[in-house]
Amino acid sequence: MESFVQSSFLPLLKELFCRVKRTCSPQTYEAVLHERDGLLTRDDDCVSFESTVRQHFYEQPWINQRRKRFEAIVFFSCAAPRMWFSPRLPRDLEIMYTIYFIYTFLVDDEEPQVSDYTSLVTMETAPSSFMASFRSHLDKMKKHFSDEEYWYFLKGLIDFILMTRIEHLLHGRVHILSKSSVHFPWYWKQLATSAAPHTAMVLRDHSDLVLKKQVDCELERYMSFVNDLCSWYKDRVVGDEVTYEEINSHIRS
Repeated sequence: MESFVQSSFLPLLKELFCRVKRTCSPQTYEAVLHERDGLLTRDDDCVSFESTVRQHFYEQPWINQRRKRFEAIVFFSCAAPRMWFSPRLPRDLEIMYTIYFIYTFLVDDEEPQVSDYTSLVTMETAPSSFMASFRSHLDKMKKHFSDEEYWYFLKGLIDFILMTRIEHLLHGRVHILSKSSVHFPWYWKQLATSAAPHTAMVLRDHSDLVLKKQVDCELERYMSFVNDLCSWYKDRVVGDEVTYEEINSHIRS
């Protein structure tokens, strides 16, 4: 039976990979898809798995001018599903993988440092102050949400960060989140609205809006947290900020 994490994240991964497909040439997409499918069948541990993915893709001639873009795509399409959905992973380690995944997309714009990744996975060294802060935020958040509700919240955070990160990789843009944004994660926009027609679908067994008060309080913290990260990251990139309406138009075109 499919776990809640699988049912929550798998559609998101498929959706984002479809976006990648629309922005790549057919030849490039097929190459990425082929490598993803091939590597996912190997029985390597996670560290050597990601190292193999990175090394192999960096050897491809068509990646030379798009290294950072495909660095994210490869990690997103190959390593992350294996990390998230492996039944052998303890819950806490699964969360740490997820945090590292977000960290990679949002702030790690340098050449890959597999040793840092290994330290994180094995927990031989303490995480950076950024990641420690991130973990602390998630730990506090878990006190106010059930396990299922927590993953909805985390999915919203990942959804926004991935969209921001991939858009930056493709077009050199970074964006700031707003409660009124067109692409503010729809499940949280519904919860933040007094009349939420799709809340039953979003929360499944929580259609009575038990979460409403908790979400109202947490929503501002959520936006503030993401905006702080994006503002910090924005100082490191080159590119004009665009509106979500423009992003939406671009995606639809």
